[in-house]
Amino acid sequence: MAITIVSTVELPEKAREMLRNYDVNLYELPKLGKEEQSSALSSAEILMCWCGREFDLASNIKSMPRLRVIQTFSAGVDHLPFTAIPSNIEIYGNAGAYSVPVAEHAWAMILTLEGIAQARTKCQGVPRQ
Repeated sequence: MAITIVSTVELPEKAREMLRNYDVNLYELPKLGKEEQSSALSSAEILMCWCGREFDLASNIKSMPRLRVIQTFSAGVDHLPFTAIPSNIEIYGNAGAYSVPVAEHAWAMILTLEGIAQARTKCQGVPRQ
Protein backbone atom coordinates (compact mmCIF):
# COMPACT_ATOMS: atom_id res chain seq x y z
CA MET A 1 0.00 0.00 0.00
CA ALA A 2 1.33 3.43 -0.95
CA ILE A 3 2.64 5.80 1.71
CA THR A 4 1.32 9.34 1.55
CA ILE A 5 3.94 12.07 1.70
CA VAL A 6 2.96 15.72 1.93
CA SER A 7 5.49 18.48 1.31
CA THR A 8 4.88 22.08 2.34
CA VAL A 9 7.06 23.24 -0.57
CA GLU A 10 7.46 22.26 -4.19
CA LEU A 11 10.22 19.69 -4.41
CA PRO A 12 13.01 19.80 -6.99
CA GLU A 13 12.40 17.55 -9.99
CA LYS A 14 15.27 15.27 -8.93
CA ALA A 15 13.53 14.61 -5.58
CA ARG A 16 10.23 13.85 -7.33
CA GLU A 17 12.06 11.55 -9.73
CA MET A 18 13.65 9.64 -6.84
CA LEU A 19 10.30 9.23 -5.08
CA ARG A 20 8.76 7.74 -8.24
CA ASN A 21 10.92 4.66 -7.56
CA TYR A 22 8.88 3.96 -4.43
CA ASP A 23 5.25 3.24 -3.69
CA VAL A 24 4.30 6.74 -2.55
CA ASN A 25 1.61 9.29 -3.17
CA LEU A 26 3.29 12.71 -3.14
CA TYR A 27 1.37 15.92 -2.56
CA GLU A 28 3.04 19.33 -2.73
CA LEU A 29 0.82 21.83 -0.94
CA PRO A 30 1.73 24.89 -3.06
CA LYS A 31 0.38 23.05 -6.12
CA LEU A 32 -2.98 22.27 -4.50
CA GLY A 33 -6.15 24.22 -3.87
CA LYS A 34 -7.51 24.60 -0.31
CA GLU A 35 -9.83 21.58 -0.55
CA GLU A 36 -7.09 19.40 -2.04
CA GLN A 37 -4.69 20.57 0.68
CA SER A 38 -7.15 19.50 3.37
CA SER A 39 -7.56 16.11 1.75
CA ALA A 40 -3.80 15.62 1.39
CA LEU A 41 -3.14 16.60 5.01
CA SER A 42 -5.81 14.23 6.30
CA SER A 43 -4.09 11.31 4.55
CA ALA A 44 -0.49 12.37 5.30
CA GLU A 45 1.75 9.76 6.89
CA ILE A 46 4.97 11.70 6.30
CA LEU A 47 5.19 15.48 6.39
CA MET A 48 8.19 17.16 4.76
CA CYS A 49 8.13 20.75 5.87
CA TRP A 50 9.47 24.20 6.27
CA CYS A 51 7.37 24.71 9.35
CA GLY A 52 7.00 28.37 10.08
CA ARG A 53 5.08 31.29 8.68
CA GLU A 54 3.97 29.56 5.47
CA PHE A 55 2.88 26.38 7.25
CA ASP A 56 1.68 26.56 10.84
CA LEU A 57 2.26 23.05 12.12
CA ALA A 58 0.51 23.67 15.44
CA SER A 59 -2.77 24.58 13.75
CA ASN A 60 -2.53 21.84 11.11
CA ILE A 61 -1.36 18.86 13.16
CA LYS A 62 -4.88 17.95 14.31
CA SER A 63 -5.96 17.55 10.69
CA MET A 64 -3.29 14.84 10.16
CA PRO A 65 -4.53 11.79 12.10
CA ARG A 66 -2.35 9.34 10.12
CA LEU A 67 0.88 11.30 10.55
CA ARG A 68 3.85 9.19 11.67
CA VAL A 69 6.91 11.22 10.63
CA ILE A 70 7.87 14.89 10.33
CA GLN A 71 10.99 15.65 8.27
CA THR A 72 12.07 19.27 8.35
CA PHE A 73 14.05 20.93 5.59
CA SER A 74 15.69 23.11 8.23
CA ALA A 75 18.88 22.07 9.99
CA GLY A 76 17.30 22.37 13.42
CA VAL A 77 13.98 21.40 14.93
CA ASP A 78 13.92 23.68 17.98
CA HIS A 79 11.33 25.92 16.27
CA LEU A 80 8.74 23.12 16.12
CA PRO A 81 5.71 23.31 18.44
CA PHE A 82 6.57 20.18 20.42
CA THR A 83 3.66 20.62 22.81
CA ALA A 84 1.26 20.26 19.86
CA ILE A 85 2.97 17.23 18.32
CA PRO A 86 1.76 13.84 19.59
CA SER A 87 4.53 11.80 21.21
CA ASN A 88 4.16 8.90 18.74
CA ILE A 89 5.31 11.06 15.81
CA GLU A 90 8.98 10.72 14.86
CA ILE A 91 10.76 14.00 14.10
CA TYR A 92 13.79 14.31 11.85
CA GLY A 93 15.85 17.41 11.14
CA ASN A 94 18.29 18.16 8.39
CA ALA A 95 21.32 18.59 10.66
CA GLY A 96 24.50 19.50 8.83
CA ALA A 97 22.70 20.49 5.66
CA TYR A 98 24.14 23.98 5.66
CA SER A 99 27.46 23.30 7.39
CA VAL A 100 29.66 24.00 4.37
CA PRO A 101 28.09 27.39 3.49
CA VAL A 102 28.09 28.40 7.16
CA ALA A 103 31.75 27.44 7.52
CA GLU A 104 32.63 29.34 4.33
CA HIS A 105 30.82 32.40 5.67
CA ALA A 106 32.63 32.12 9.01
CA TRP A 107 36.01 31.97 7.27
CA ALA A 108 35.08 34.93 5.07
CA MET A 109 34.21 36.93 8.19
CA ILE A 110 37.46 35.89 9.91
CA LEU A 111 39.51 36.90 6.87
CA THR A 112 37.60 40.17 6.56
CA LEU A 113 38.23 41.00 10.21
CA GLU A 114 41.91 40.12 9.82
CA GLY A 115 42.10 42.46 6.83
CA ILE A 116 40.45 45.24 8.83
CA ALA A 117 42.85 44.64 11.73
CA GLN A 118 45.83 44.77 9.38
CA ALA A 119 44.56 47.99 7.79
CA ARG A 120 44.07 49.64 11.19
CA THR A 121 47.49 48.54 12.36
CA LYS A 122 49.04 49.89 9.17
CA CYS A 123 47.19 53.22 9.52
CA GLN A 124 48.31 53.56 13.14
CA GLY A 125 51.92 52.91 12.19
CA VAL A 126 52.20 49.97 14.57
CA PRO A 127 54.64 47.32 13.35
CA ARG A 128 53.20 43.82 13.00
CA GLN A 129 54.68 41.15 15.20
